[in-house]
Amino acid sequence: MSIEHELKRDVSIDLLLVTLTAFLDSNNICYAIKEFSDNSCEKQKGKFIDLFIAERDYKKVTYSFGRICTSSKFIPVQKINLSATATRYVLAYQKPDEKGLDVVRVNIYRNYIINSRLYFSTEELLKDRVYSTNRSYWTLNNIYNSVYILVKAIENKCIAEDQFHNLCECWKSASTAIKSYLKRYFNDESINTLADSLDNRNLNDLMDNIELLTRNFKLSDSNSFSKLFLRNMSLLKGDLKPPGVVVGILGRDGSGKSTFVNEITKSLGGCFNNTTTFKRHPKVFYKELIFKKEEDYHFSKPHLYKERGYVASFLKLNLLLIEFLVGYWLKVFPFKRKAYLILYDRYFIDVLADPLRYRIKGNKLFIKMIHHILPQPDMWIILDLSTKVLLQRKQELTYEMSEKLRQEYLNLQKILSNCVVINNENEIQNTVDKATAHILNYMHRKLPKFS
Repeated sequence: MSIEHELKRDVSIDLLLVTLTAFLDSNNICYAIKEFSDNSCEKQKGKFIDLFIAERDYKKVTYSFGRICTSSKFIPVQKINLSATATRYVLAYQKPDEKGLDVVRVNIYRNYIINSRLYFSTEELLKDRVYSTNRSYWTLNNIYNSVYILVKAIENKCIAEDQFHNLCECWKSASTAIKSYLKRYFNDESINTLADSLDNRNLNDLMDNIELLTRNFKLSDSNSFSKLFLRNMSLLKGDLKPPGVVVGILGRDGSGKSTFVNEITKSLGGCFNNTTTFKRHPKVFYKELIFKKEEDYHFSKPHLYKERGYVASFLKLNLLLIEFLVGYWLKVFPFKRKAYLILYDRYFIDVLADPLRYRIKGNKLFIKMIHHILPQPDMWIILDLSTKVLLQRKQELTYEMSEKLRQEYLNLQKILSNCVVINNENEIQNTVDKATAHILNYMHRKLPKFS
């Protein structure tokens, strides 16, 4: 079944929670759930579900999570290691009768460890859990709920309004016990500052003092050196298959690449921790000025200029090789490790289809050799449209030249793996929907196999 079809099925967060809790209860797994709605403090929008389970049950739950998603009709598209003791699953879905893609992020914790420092053990959080009759699942009690919200606020250096309201309600019902527990993490000055903000329900006052709370926040060391080493090795293993996705976008001038980049970012941004865009090259060493001649150069009309000589073309190709190779490891890969969507508006292979744009003369064999040396995007999207429609948008080239370029771009399919050609003559939303389905299919396929 295709991603396009599956996204159109009726789904709901409640169905996911019912399916998840049914699995946990049937397997006698002790758990607690904490829900967060859209967080205005984070760039990531959508629903957050934090699931706390004992360390002994962690593998069982993560291995079975694919079956839970299938039963609740959600499409898993990302698996991100938040730490050695926490995993995030990003699930895509489309709300009934609504356009656009929505996501829910399920964070599964066996211990809450950030930057090798222990915030909470799940055994501690689960010890005095309470049952929510409104939501029909086990959740954190008022003390742990309030401290957990504070920890998240300090981690993000921000707290959303709905979380602050939740924190105030917990504080109202158990302020004395919460104060006593907070002594593990804060000095008296910080606790009094927090108490004033919560007693007065003053969110602005809490935000004004967030830096003070961050500086005074005390953490516990996370176990022994050997366990710390094993956890870091586990994270390093995860870096061998980084969760981010690099998409190379190709096409003639006037094919709509810039508009497409803006729209696909809106459509898919929620499935990633963030998005970033590169245009033509990573801009590490390469400075186009060193190849310019004395005459003025118009970037909007690159095909009006003559090719360089063979020597200058050879030098420029080698410079581009170094630029893309170093740029990938210094700029692109770090973003990929952080689960970014990385969009490349053109890539090195663009030189093969349109050498005149780069004023490169001949030597297609050498260009292909460099292409195979360089790290490649995970997938390619070629935006195509008829030459007649293209010339209505941009009249830089003759019909013959533009048609020849079109064939050159279409021929790239023969050497590019995981490549799709999308017609961009009609509404941009149609193009974005097709590209979104293609990218989600790739993300779903590359996930580790679930049981």
